[in-house]
Amino acid sequence: MTIYTVFSVSARLNIDLAQDEVTVSKGAATIGGTKAFIKEGDVFKVSDLLYGLMLPSGNDVGKCFCEHFGLYLAKEFGQETTSLMLGRKHFVYEMNKNAKALGMMHTRYDNPTGLSNIYNKSTAEDVGKLCAAAMKIPKFREVVSSQNYSCTAKTAEGTERQYSWKNTNKLLPKGYNGIKTGNTSTAGPCLASSIETNGQFLIIILLKSKTWAIRWDETEELKNWIVKELNAKAK
Repeated sequence: MTIYTVFSVSARLNIDLAQDEVTVSKGAATIGGTKAFIKEGDVFKVSDLLYGLMLPSGNDVGKCFCEHFGLYLAKEFGQETTSLMLGRKHFVYEMNKNAKALGMMHTRYDNPTGLSNIYNKSTAEDVGKLCAAAMKIPKFREVVSSQNYSCTAKTAEGTERQYSWKNTNKLLPKGYNGIKTGNTSTAGPCLASSIETNGQFLIIILLKSKTWAIRWDETEELKNWIVKELNAKAK
């Protein structure tokens, strides 16, 4: 939902993601979980950092976007502020507003990273609704189908720093065109996948797989079963 909210806010406020720049805060750079390992003080184009969010599942980028776009939202509500905490509240509120608009009735967000707490809740059905909506966005499809991405950021000292990220989704070389891996202590190993096969556009959601590795096989099994069922109904 974090990237979907970035797209929705930027569209509403006419923000050019290829020109808009975001500076990495200390809080973003030091967050736990899976990361893109962005450095405090580095300045990125938002369009580049989208890949740092989705390919390595960068919690640091998620927090960075929450702070950055949260300030835009605060300004939209007439609040001229530099408070990253206030910006965070606006961004998370926007995430939940988007979830409601998409019909994700069993979902509630409490942070932009998906890191476990008692307030973050969702279902496979709701994640599927989000993925279906996100896959209609051309830039989103471009990002989640990329196996690798490299970019340059400006450092606080005025020099340049190179970044490269590799997609953790091992199904991309097998004809899939997205979407994202995930793992938390409560939801376990997760995988949202997208593939076009036999003229059908499929989205497959797995939550709480037994192991990280089994996600790939389980998704393939589900895909084959879905195709078989669809073919049977077409006869």
